[in-house]
Amino acid sequence: MGYMKVVIVHYHLNPGGVTRIIGSQIRGLQTLPGKIELCVLCGNDRGESDIPQAIIQVHPALDYLDYAMSEENFLEAVQVITAVLKRNLTGEAILHVHNANLGKNPALTLAVYELAKEGYPVINHSHDFPEARPRNMELLGKWIPEASLLPLSEILYPPFPGYHFISLNSCDYRQIIEKGMDASRIHLLPNPVSFQKLVAPSGKHQLRRRICKVLGFDPSRKICTYPVRAIARKNLGEFLLLAVLFRNEASFTITLPPKNPLELTGYERWKGICLHNGIDVKFESGVVVDHEELICISDFCITTSAREGFGMVYLEPWLAGTPVIGRDLPCVTNDLIAQGLEFPRLYGHILIETPEGMIDFKDLPKDDQEMTVIQLASQEPARNKLLRNNTCLTNFLEDIPAEVIYRNQQIVENKFSPEKYGAELLAIYHKVSE
Repeated sequence: MGYMKVVIVHYHLNPGGVTRIIGSQIRGLQTLPGKIELCVLCGNDRGESDIPQAIIQVHPALDYLDYAMSEENFLEAVQVITAVLKRNLTGEAILHVHNANLGKNPALTLAVYELAKEGYPVINHSHDFPEARPRNMELLGKWIPEASLLPLSEILYPPFPGYHFISLNSCDYRQIIEKGMDASRIHLLPNPVSFQKLVAPSGKHQLRRRICKVLGFDPSRKICTYPVRAIARKNLGEFLLLAVLFRNEASFTITLPPKNPLELTGYERWKGICLHNGIDVKFESGVVVDHEELICISDFCITTSAREGFGMVYLEPWLAGTPVIGRDLPCVTNDLIAQGLEFPRLYGHILIETPEGMIDFKDLPKDDQEMTVIQLASQEPARNKLLRNNTCLTNFLEDIPAEVIYRNQQIVENKFSPEKYGAELLAIYHKVSE
């Protein structure tokens, strides 16, 4: 392999999903032979990522776009972004943009389209889609058709041979196909999974006692950890419902608060409900103990998320020997099951009895979710009735066989490693460069 240059772009490098994948992308590529020049462009960087600072350039125009900006300022932003990108796209560099069309910055979306139209090789690495976010689609529709004099659909799914997509799962792949994109320009690439602080079985007992002491847990009870930021789509109410149902069997904790100020109100409301209704859940445990060590000593990692792009939580804990239980998301798990993974303790719904009939908890209005959790916290008959209506929760916290955990651990290590990811990504770059 000869020389290759890749320009990676994202709105920000805040800690979290996409930033983590960018770091894995860089580390995976750096394990390969040959010379790959990497440059990361972003709208803001607080220095909290583990990406080498030497390859980061900050350009504020790439950050989230202000909804209230004027048309003149929007067109100026498109020009500024185009100039920034062109300065870095020397030679035959590949432009690898994460979530280019998400709707967080329509000026970036339009600039990337224009570059692809000029013949620059472009990859749109889609972790999420604007179609699932009405506010984002509204922002794209406000600016792009008028500025480009083209249908929004063409800007989001361009016809140019050098414009490629990376999708994280088969559902997303099919969604892009349905938009009219040619399959030769769509690449299915699951995220890589790695774990820095694996704890040997011999050291887990002592570490567990220390963490239980810090978090105030009874070490004789099981520990159920939800290792995420508690944003709305993580379906926090359902996690609290499980904490209420199984409060006599385990300690429940969620690791991190939201960073987005718009998410804080709902999060604080759930915390208040726990406080005033005796619901014993430890919030923000990942702030006071090491996130990965907590996963290592937990009996289970739980997910109640209602929507995921890739669903790292379904994979990462198995590396630490910790099984994953909770809500099934077939768009994510079907691909993982096809790779050989087993998920013996996932459920498809939690049915709640309402005047309209049985409704899945995740589909209840927020007020009804709150009322349900409060009622369950105070009424044992209500808890028993819910468990009778949801036999999927029978034996929910029963130990998962060691051989299942071991097999899943081996599959994640072998099929989702950063090294394998780097090699597959490089193969995509070669196709885009053709």
